[in-house]
Amino acid sequence: MPSFPNVQPAIAQMSGHPYSKFSAEIQAMGSATYPLHIGDTYLKPLEGARMTDVDLQNHPNAHKYTSPKGYPELIQRISETYAIEPERVQVTPGATGGLHLIAMSLLSPGDEVLVLAPYWPLSAGIIRAVGAIPVSVPFYDQSKSVAERISAYVTDKTVAIYMNSPNNPTGLLMPPEDVRELAKLAREYNFWTFSDEVYERLIFKGTHLPIRMEAPERTISMFSFSKSYAMAGYRCGFLLLPSLELAEIANKTAVNSFYSVSTPAQIAACAALRNGDVWLEDIRHKYEGIGKECAEILGVPAPQAGTFLFFDIADKLAGRTMDEFLLSCIEHKLLLAPGASFGVGYESYIRVCFTSVEPDLVREGMRILKSLLG
Repeated sequence: MPSFPNVQPAIAQMSGHPYSKFSAEIQAMGSATYPLHIGDTYLKPLEGARMTDVDLQNHPNAHKYTSPKGYPELIQRISETYAIEPERVQVTPGATGGLHLIAMSLLSPGDEVLVLAPYWPLSAGIIRAVGAIPVSVPFYDQSKSVAERISAYVTDKTVAIYMNSPNNPTGLLMPPEDVRELAKLAREYNFWTFSDEVYERLIFKGTHLPIRMEAPERTISMFSFSKSYAMAGYRCGFLLLPSLELAEIANKTAVNSFYSVSTPAQIAACAALRNGDVWLEDIRHKYEGIGKECAEILGVPAPQAGTFLFFDIADKLAGRTMDEFLLSCIEHKLLLAPGASFGVGYESYIRVCFTSVEPDLVREGMRILKSLLG
């Protein structure tokens, strides 16, 4: 532990603004008209599944602690939805909190985790926060076999693989054959597999094969109500754990970190699972439509899933640096996420979210982006 007044080096060196390093310029600009850098939605949660629907008359204990494992009815509904024993479910403060809980439970300082890239930026930060080392592995946009993509990055310190499918930022699904090969490699090398499936209910085309179906004994699956059910601010997600033993460890970690997730948030999430199928089908249709429109405006492939477009603009910079280009976007009140945040080798890429504001504003923002790209 560093002595006073120093702090943990891994945290001190970490960026507090992974989606834009120009926080001062953004603050000076005021409110962004086109905040396309953050993965969020313009939609409100399903009516009946909002915190304002959680009143004390119908839920007299909503203001009290619930079990650190999770609100019992929510645990039961997750168990039924995913055909898993209730004892192997752990409710977490979003998938972010879920990954942090698993990192605290399983990783030791110096352990290496292969983070399949491009990746969700906070995944690398969470791994660093516990003293482990994230290793960026170009993966989703590569055509080699899974073994060829991964083997060169494996060392005697590698203990786990972090994967995210449907993928943020690319909008790609990992093909089932790649999932099977990845599961086989995890067994050969004796790795844990951390499977981030936050966008699994926002799939437009293709087949999603969860790796827990191929390597159930070593897979921790992470989920969230933030994206599918427009509940990002509620901070509610959950883990599916491979064994009762690990579930007990995860519960101990929860008790000694956040204790329990907001009770009203869990009650709202329960209502979303109970009544949200028709609503979810509607927003999936809306997201697919605006995603296709934005892809057409920018001349890039439409996403298979999720809420993002991710593409290389190296040949569009026309002598500008990426920083200069991003600053020119800020001048137009347009915010983008720089590719450098998503892994090594993606420094000339950008990510845009096509659900963060109302569709008309998104279209305007995409047209401005197209003009700035020339």
